[in-house]
Amino acid sequence: MEEIVFSAEEKAIVAGFCVLAVLVLLAAFYWKYRLDKYEFENRTDGGVVQFRNFGAAQFHRFQRVLNGLLGIVAVLGAIAAVLAGLAVFTDVFG
Repeated sequence: MEEIVFSAEEKAIVAGFCVLAVLVLLAAFYWKYRLDKYEFENRTDGGVVQFRNFGAAQFHRFQRVLNGLLGIVAVLGAIAAVLAGLAVFTDVFG
């Protein structure tokens, strides 16, 4: 069986992909933190988040959905980056 050898350029691409995956994951966490902080600061005594108008409420809901999707993509990207890193930097899959 032939041994697969990765070039320095391919290793740099995978390392960059790993860094990008971590940055997207951190961005998703920070975005969720900001949404939670907004909800905490705008919560009424009855426990309801209060918005200026209906458009602001819809925009907040849209941001929540996008944040959830970004989180899913970030986790999948991080898993792919780890697997690619294992394949390139070790001989686990070879």
